[in-house]
Amino acid sequence: MPYLTKVQKASSEKPRLTQRPLSDAAYRTLEAFSRTLPKPIDENVATIEVHDTISNVAWAYEKLRQAIDYQDEHLLRKNAIERMLKRRLVAGVTADTVAEPLILELIRGRYLPNATLPVTLIAQTAEILNRAIHLWTQVPHLTHEEHDQLFNWYVGILSVEINELLSPTEHDEALLQLMYRVTHRDIIFDESHLSEQEKNTQLYIAIHRALLKSDQNIIRFHLAVRQYPEWTAMTPQAVTSLAHQLPAIRASVEAQLMHPVGDLLQRIMKNYTIIFLVFDDIARQYGVEAAQKMSFQEELINDIKQAYANRRKNILGKITRSIIRSIIYVFLTKMFLLVLIEVPVEKIIYAHGATNYVPLIINVSFPPLLLFLLGISIRPAGKKNEVGVVEKVTALVYNGDERNALVKPRKPIRRSSFFTNLFRLTYAIIFVIVFAGIIAVLSMLHFTFISIIIFLLFLSIVSFFGIRVRLLSKELLVVDQRENLFTVLFDFFTLPILQVGRWISIRVPKINVLIFFLDVIIEAPFKAFLEASEGFFGFLREKREEIY
Repeated sequence: MPYLTKVQKASSEKPRLTQRPLSDAAYRTLEAFSRTLPKPIDENVATIEVHDTISNVAWAYEKLRQAIDYQDEHLLRKNAIERMLKRRLVAGVTADTVAEPLILELIRGRYLPNATLPVTLIAQTAEILNRAIHLWTQVPHLTHEEHDQLFNWYVGILSVEINELLSPTEHDEALLQLMYRVTHRDIIFDESHLSEQEKNTQLYIAIHRALLKSDQNIIRFHLAVRQYPEWTAMTPQAVTSLAHQLPAIRASVEAQLMHPVGDLLQRIMKNYTIIFLVFDDIARQYGVEAAQKMSFQEELINDIKQAYANRRKNILGKITRSIIRSIIYVFLTKMFLLVLIEVPVEKIIYAHGATNYVPLIINVSFPPLLLFLLGISIRPAGKKNEVGVVEKVTALVYNGDERNALVKPRKPIRRSSFFTNLFRLTYAIIFVIVFAGIIAVLSMLHFTFISIIIFLLFLSIVSFFGIRVRLLSKELLVVDQRENLFTVLFDFFTLPILQVGRWISIRVPKINVLIFFLDVIIEAPFKAFLEASEGFFGFLREKREEIY
């Protein structure tokens, strides 16, 4: 029977894999990662512990505050430290009277784990605070306004230093340096527009923003340390010197943060962040064995695909959480303004007639509905983008030392003042057209002046929040998306609204009445009550131990 063939028994042995040498940039980064692995906990050192019941109450309060004051998840603890420091750093305090209550308050709010951290952490925190208080007492005399501005700026930096003590960031800094090293040589500016030193600083800032999602205070701290290495290990002489230079240091750092090329570089860097994040995920997965595991290309490709799938899943979860938190924030703020301003104004205007409820209903229902629709319309990148991620991460691991390994060749970047001014004028005309059109439609629906202002306010904020959440899905992109007529028209009509929303959201913490009420009226006595309760429960525990 000629059509029959002998069946060979399948081999149980896996095909032999070939190893490839890693690029020097990737290998050195993996070595740096291995030095940042967490040290084993010394079981002989006592841990910091708070009462569970008090912790539950404090956690509920922090959740309420987070709902009212929208913040990115990775900034919650750092921002909480800043808020607590501003409340606790008053005239006459010492580092010892601030450090322990600060750590305990963070644990109660579940920003730190309970019964896990060593008590030695309190002394380390007190050391930072002692240096900071000593420096602040030597700051030269300033006007009242300048004093307050500098104090808020300095406390913001101090909160970052304490946060990095509680959660070290050496690993993130090593990843940042990898991206800086690989992209730096392929980003070129005209020397007459941007010096090499300015380029280095602006690229460092852009990578902080794009890769690590650092806010202004985090970048301020790292710029200060970058320019003044003695910042975190000051001698008494250095403290005195830096104290007198502090206003000038602030001015220098702020100028770097506001540099006009910053936004351009940040947009460029966003196109490459997913490559380094996937590389980081694989490195974390294998720990000290990462370099050996990554040397096998076939296995590396599978690991990249799995890491990318996990990133995609996590992004979807983050989008859902962000939409829910945004809806809660917008709804609570909107209801507050409705009761405080909009309804009373409507009653005054329609004092001798029936109140027009159409604007009220639209103003209450439209913002959450718009956020919901923006959320469900998000579609993360597909298969084509996954192929691009595999190619780019593989290029980073094996060819990261070569020119143009990731960044496409670019001509020196120049800016024409004539076209810049022309585009700004065109944008201003678009801005007027868009908002005039919206106001005309609202007027036809019999919106009052106040109702129109509130509608535009929340339309701008919600649109900005929604687009910012949509940008989470674009963190996965390495493949350029093609623009069509619809996307061009969409940008044409929405950019003015988004720009206003961005401007408002940046300034919301300064004008958020609910947050002011919580921080000034509620928080101080409430947290004092929790601390007293914690002390009372500790007293009862001691008495119970005496009996038994």
